Amino acid sequence: YMYVEAGGWPHTSNYPNVGPFTLLSPTFAECVGEVRFYYHMYDYYDYYMGTLQLEETTDGASWTTIWTKSGDQGNSWRGSTVSITTQNVIRVRWVGTTQTHQASWGGSDIAIDDVDILSWANGECIPPTPAPTTSPVPTACTRPTRATSTSSSWLVNRMRKL
Repeated sequence: YMYVEAGGWPHTSNYPNVGPFTLLSPTFAECVGEVRFYYHMYDYYDYYMGTLQLEETTDGASWTTIWTKSGDQGNSWRGSTVSITTQNVIRVRWVGTTQTHQASWGGSDIAIDDVDILSWANGECIPPTPAPTTSPVPTACTRPTRATSTSSSWLVNRMRKL
């Protein structure tokens, strides 16, 4: 599952960095027809939770919101199936925006899990031709560095199935 810390004690809260925090799908060669996922948006105090959105794109530049939930949705996982009605969607993303209240010291998180992204079934999809990419030729062998960021983002937690 992937999650955004929407609230917590001062050392775990994202405040004042409230997002938006974006989780992108890969760019698909086939068009997206349906997205299925589970989400969990629980706020112990029922007023510090943020918003989770699912957005689509046909060109990778402009995005349209196709699903949204805001506020406390209860302390359980909820399933969602979103049918894509726009032709030629090549990518989707989840956008989490957390609350803005500094005193959000209760537990509130936005999470998604068990994501399935299915292709367009009717064969009428014409994905755009991706632009060719070039990479510079390295001049020396260097050790990779770890990316760092001063703002919070989606966190990934992998769980084993038993």
